[in-house]
Amino acid sequence: MAVNNSTKTKSTPHSKKKPKQSNKKKIFKGISFGILFCFLALFVMAAGYAFAIIKTT
Repeated sequence: MAVNNSTKTKSTPHSKKKPKQSNKKKIFKGISFGILFCFLALFVMAAGYAFAIIKTT
């Protein structure tokens, strides 16, 4: 009986670790959105730079 109780206590931390995995997925989504935002910012900067070159010539 005592062994069964110890296994039950071991199973509860595993259930607590499952929400941490979902947090990792949220972090991964945040990183992917951050990278996408960086690419958009670089595109806007490149477009502005090209527009400045065209305007000066």
